[in-house]
Amino acid sequence: PAHAGNYAQMVDYFANIVHVSTIVLEINKNISKGAESGIYYLFIFLLRVKAMSMIDANLAVLFLKQSFEDVGKVFGPSYIKLLVDYAKQFEAEKLGELPPAEIQTLDDVVNYILKNLDRYPRGYCALVFGNAKADSKIEGATGAAWKRSGLNALKQLMQASGLLGETLELKEALEKSQEFAKSINMAAQLQFIKESEDTVSVVVEKCPFTDSCEAFDREGISRVAGRRECANLICYTAAAQLVTGKQCDYSLVRNEGKCVGKIFLV
Repeated sequence: PAHAGNYAQMVDYFANIVHVSTIVLEINKNISKGAESGIYYLFIFLLRVKAMSMIDANLAVLFLKQSFEDVGKVFGPSYIKLLVDYAKQFEAEKLGELPPAEIQTLDDVVNYILKNLDRYPRGYCALVFGNAKADSKIEGATGAAWKRSGLNALKQLMQASGLLGETLELKEALEKSQEFAKSINMAAQLQFIKESEDTVSVVVEKCPFTDSCEAFDREGISRVAGRRECANLICYTAAAQLVTGKQCDYSLVRNEGKCVGKIFLV
């Protein structure tokens, strides 16, 4: 019930891909399974029917919405309000228009982004930026909310995939996470280079989050001690942490041209 709005949005969108009655049947069959039978179960179902290549941007927006709703339960309404304001401003700037005054809630800004994906296909970057800037304003730097959102966004999907706890080796965990990201059409083009048992270099060949990261640099949004932020690295660090069960962190070494970073055990 808490995610009824999300169900309605996704059923409307997926109606032209998979017959709605089939989706409803799959959800109802699994409704007793708790969180996995909610928004995440629908994603897993769609993975099985191979529809993901058609819906990457829509999936990313709805996926982020669910994650930020969960973070908002911890950080409160002030975090959500800031996220909405910053995401709205980012999206409006990309669309070349003034931010609509009537957009006040997370649902509002998500609907605004979804309806304009034909004009700005990377609308999910507005939510990524809004989250990072809200976190930075509240905490003084990106950190707690940013990391929690990455973990929340991945945990249920990866649990359903069977990846959690599959390996303790960092590079293998990252490679498995990359294969999973490819399977849901949300993968950047990355290369993993093992430096040691505890450290892997990551070369980002082509990134879907460049708009967000360029905005981080323009606005001085950074991690503690001025360390540069990276939307890709936070996602893969969270994935590696979930797969290995070990604490992981990351650093961005260079973000001109091909971004280069490191993910390491702590």
